[in-house]
Amino acid sequence: PPFDTEIRELLMLTDTKIKALSPRERAYKVSDAGGLFLLINPNGSKYWRVKYRFMGKEKLLSLGVYPTITLANARKERDQAKRQLSEGIDPGLYRKHQKALRELDAENSFSAIAREWHQRQTPTWAPITATRLMAILERDILPYLGKRPVSELQTFELVGCLNRIVDRGALESAHKARQVMNQVCRYAKQTGRLEHNPASDIVGAIPPQKVSQVPW
Repeated sequence: PPFDTEIRELLMLTDTKIKALSPRERAYKVSDAGGLFLLINPNGSKYWRVKYRFMGKEKLLSLGVYPTITLANARKERDQAKRQLSEGIDPGLYRKHQKALRELDAENSFSAIAREWHQRQTPTWAPITATRLMAILERDILPYLGKRPVSELQTFELVGCLNRIVDRGALESAHKARQVMNQVCRYAKQTGRLEHNPASDIVGAIPPQKVSQVPW
């Protein structure tokens, strides 16, 4: 009924109401709707939670801290959780799974593997070689490819990175970067984190290297 709807809307949270909530000696909850509520702690921090039931058990889903997570975003997260429940998915377990995947991607990012490769190889190199190779990584490669999971890297992404170097007129640096990419990807393949080395197909993608008297 319209009257009940008006009552519910009056009871729902607004940003003005949230900002007016003061901390108490003990943590307390203020509800919004659909199981969404705000937990106000004695230190003044405000945490979003969603209460739901899955397989007959009552559970809580943590959404983050207000105002980093706005009221509108918290409601969107609540609605997504409800959709997942309707599909037989536990929202809490789903979020944990996604977090684990993100952590795995970070561990297997091009940056993480490149630094691991560099660290393992450093004892076999002259100090100046180790310094130059790390400079190539940090200047020319990692800003563009560093966050990418190495298993998802495509050859065209590596070529695009090299073309950036070529376009600034640093052809020799581009060829050195290509060699570094190849060695990092080969190391990733050797350690079981990559099935195919995308850098192996780069040969010929950039102009031939000019004869240089500058040693590695």
